[in-house]
Amino acid sequence: MKSTRSTDDSTQSRKQITKPTLLMLGRAAIVVATIVLPVLDLTAIRNSHTNNHVTYNFNNIFRLAQPDDEERVETEWHVNDDPLLYGPQKYWYPVSDGGWDQSDYHYTYGSGGELSAENSAKWPMESRIGNQKIQVYIPNSRDKPSTATVSYEILIDLETKWRVSVAQKQNRGGWVSLRNPTTGGETFPFNGAEATIMVADNDAEQHWNVPQENHDNSRIGVDAIRMQCASNCTPTG
Repeated sequence: MKSTRSTDDSTQSRKQITKPTLLMLGRAAIVVATIVLPVLDLTAIRNSHTNNHVTYNFNNIFRLAQPDDEERVETEWHVNDDPLLYGPQKYWYPVSDGGWDQSDYHYTYGSGGELSAENSAKWPMESRIGNQKIQVYIPNSRDKPSTATVSYEILIDLETKWRVSVAQKQNRGGWVSLRNPTTGGETFPFNGAEATIMVADNDAEQHWNVPQENHDNSRIGVDAIRMQCASNCTPTG
């Protein structure tokens, strides 16, 4: 009898859930799935350990997108370690290690003084906003280290805006900051336009076919470039 009564009670409870109630529950589920969950900020849950107890802060667990979300993205490093290589493939030489994060990279030889470039590399960096830091990783292989002094071209909407010289031989094996030749600082202003960094073989000071410069002193290493917004990181107007 006890078992039968329990079954009857649960049956009666189910009968009390009417169609309008189910409809309201369904609508509530849709709201939770489409509005609440997408803006659930799990990073707002912070825990602290005090006297072996864990406490949580739920103050900002549910929130809409904030105005500084875009700024927060801009202030992170944006890395491109896969440049586009142009020119005869036979003059791009692959190296299996020595690049950023011990990855592979390519190099070519400088042809400084030539009017036109034969080989060049481009790093598309997407649209950038604000005053941007730009850093270049100079690869360093034991057998074929980077040795040339080259000028990196910084383009806005594919038009060269700045040229910055870097001695790869003195900076290989790490990141080097490009300095703005106009201001002397380490930032470059962008207004949301497409940013591209470029280097070409005739951007080198050395030429592979000059005896005192030769191949060993004109090697241009091509690897990773990264950008980060330092200030004015949100659009104005």
